[in-house]
Amino acid sequence: VLTGFTIRAEATDLGKANLIQVNGDRVQLVGNDMSYPGGICVGAGSKPSGAYSAVDDIEFADDLVLRGNRIHSCGTSPLLVWSPEDSGAHGVYLQYTRRALVTENLIYSNRWRGLQLWPRALNTTVTNNLFDSNATQVNIGSALPNFPWASEGTVVRNNIMSNRITDFAPSKNPAAIYGNFPIGTPANQFGNVVDHNCIDEPAATSTGGGGVVFGESTTGSPTYSDPTTGDFRLGPGSA
Repeated sequence: VLTGFTIRAEATDLGKANLIQVNGDRVQLVGNDMSYPGGICVGAGSKPSGAYSAVDDIEFADDLVLRGNRIHSCGTSPLLVWSPEDSGAHGVYLQYTRRALVTENLIYSNRWRGLQLWPRALNTTVTNNLFDSNATQVNIGSALPNFPWASEGTVVRNNIMSNRITDFAPSKNPAAIYGNFPIGTPANQFGNVVDHNCIDEPAATSTGGGGVVFGESTTGSPTYSDPTTGDFRLGPGSA
């Protein structure tokens, strides 16, 4: 258990690496404040041969818990240069995990995705978080059709999502919650379910892609106390 820390890397450190990389099992990150303008804040799981290798040498990080953290300002340095091959810099990047729990976190102001599940995050629960000012709030993806890796059994429920950045790499960040599976993938094929979230975008733009069952969510714009200072407490009468 790692708790109560402020963990930073400076904007001049531009390795596009991970501020924290979790490769072990039953690790808990609780109540920390993490930011890294030069790359990804939290990564989990590994595949030494690389995501685009057919070798099945996946090393899962099992039963990871992310609870009550602030995860923000990841990959935001203007000095970073992105190529079409780059995955991007995300707040949380669950690459190869099983039974991860992401709950009660503030995940905001990250350049690409607030939470990236790619290419094989299994049985992830994402609940009671606030996602604000990310280009994609939650991305659920796979390495299909080239390799048999897919994120399965994801539940995204009871989260608040607001102020999505819509003008950064829009072809890779087309919706607040996106099923990044090959075109034509049946919604129910991998057991990924998204429902009962509060999103400040209409359903037509808040969700997209395949491989995910999108249930009912609420459209509403939350009112925060002072988001410019990181105070995301909901004001009286907030949607």
